[in-house]
Amino acid sequence: EKVAARKAFIRELNKGGYAGVYFGHGNMHDLAHEGLFYTRNIPEVRNSRRNFLFYFGSCTVGRFNDSDYEAIGEEFVRIKDGAIGTLAATAGTWSASNTTIGRRYISLLTDPDTNLTMGECCFAARDGFWDLHYLLIGDPATKMRKPTEQMTVDASPDSLRPVDKLTITTDQAQFYLKAFVRDTTHIEIFNNASANKISGWVYRAVRTGPNPGDTVGFGYLIDGKEIYHGFWSDDTARIIAPRISTLYFPVIKLTSFVAHKTGFYDSIRVYGSAAPSTDDTGPLVSLYDGARQLVNDDWVEKEFTLTGRVSDSSGINLLNSVNDTRGFYLYINQDIGNKIDLRDYFMYDRNSYMTGEFNVDLVLPESVDTLTIYVSDNYNNQTVETIVLNAELHGRISIDNFLIYPNPIEDNSGAWFTFSLTGSGLVDIKIYTIAGRLIKTLLDVPVQAGYNQIFWNGFDEYTDEISNGVYLVRALVRNQSNQDEVIEKFIIAR
Repeated sequence: EKVAARKAFIRELNKGGYAGVYFGHGNMHDLAHEGLFYTRNIPEVRNSRRNFLFYFGSCTVGRFNDSDYEAIGEEFVRIKDGAIGTLAATAGTWSASNTTIGRRYISLLTDPDTNLTMGECCFAARDGFWDLHYLLIGDPATKMRKPTEQMTVDASPDSLRPVDKLTITTDQAQFYLKAFVRDTTHIEIFNNASANKISGWVYRAVRTGPNPGDTVGFGYLIDGKEIYHGFWSDDTARIIAPRISTLYFPVIKLTSFVAHKTGFYDSIRVYGSAAPSTDDTGPLVSLYDGARQLVNDDWVEKEFTLTGRVSDSSGINLLNSVNDTRGFYLYINQDIGNKIDLRDYFMYDRNSYMTGEFNVDLVLPESVDTLTIYVSDNYNNQTVETIVLNAELHGRISIDNFLIYPNPIEDNSGAWFTFSLTGSGLVDIKIYTIAGRLIKTLLDVPVQAGYNQIFWNGFDEYTDEISNGVYLVRALVRNQSNQDEVIEKFIIAR
């Protein structure tokens, strides 16, 4: 199994994006013989509602009609921080149809001159393959938010030394900005040795047969490494180039977007070496639980969101991985084998190239835990911050991924309320009209940690059929320690 590939795949999913594509062997429960992804990895997908669309050119990944198990294609859409939709096969397929449908589908979804919905793109992509079982899971009326207009991006100077400032101007009053650095080297194998390279090119020898010599060269361009990610509410932004080797002619690429506009500026040369500096201290780090600043021996929940405020006049170094001591990462209780890459959770503050924040969900394993954070600035000055926290171990309960199926309800067969819990307890489900009148109550239903489903026959308290319209459902779950609730909307359209 390729564990590093699995971690890298999940990391990219959690960054969010417009669309993803997978071609290869697969089934309901896993992708690739090497174990790229399993259904058990679904809880690790947490992209903070940066939902993507995903196409699986593989067998049975979308097999929704298995009454015993949930398929990967279903689970991607079911979870809150997953996909807005998936297109996958419910039965066996072959590479020709997978390739043709995938190429058509992604081409339509990315064509700026089309205004088709997700379902219409699926319909057009499947033309000629109606005898094969490909299924779109998600709302077919959804229109993807794709860039349709070009924005102007410029930069000054057109070349700079490491740790110099770069000024970026656009024709927009506000915009998101990302910056990458790459050089002329290439990567042949993705491993610890190549994790910190800023290569702009990947070249792989791909096996085409059973013998070691049965290979064909496969190369493609990449952006290199991200060095900045932030939002500017002005038409001018500034960033700082990191301290890097300029032996292999590195360049900086800028990408920007706002609403339906996008633009880029490429190949800003980085040359020479950094100018002498009196900056010899690492970034300042402050840690918070919500609005409360944390100090040693503070109490927090066993499961909580750690917020870190990071600042440095030379900017924050985002180049290095967790395998480098100059990386930006966190580990708990000397468990250096499970470092958390904080670059995935960090974003610069609005209109800033010196301060930013990360927010990462943690589960503390012990009653007393030590957190260690490594971070460096663009001069490679390092800060190592440690804090000791006490974990409150009483059992809290929360509800997530609450769904009504089917929605809309189109017949008299009732509906299912499905959701996930962090612990066991009791749930009350109350159904209201859109005006707020209570029409049905299900009280004290026992529920357990993990996945739950509760059936409702579709009738009100007086066993009368409910008329067509929009309704609200409120689920309140509780145990001896606390409670949580969620409110969702559904439609009856018989």
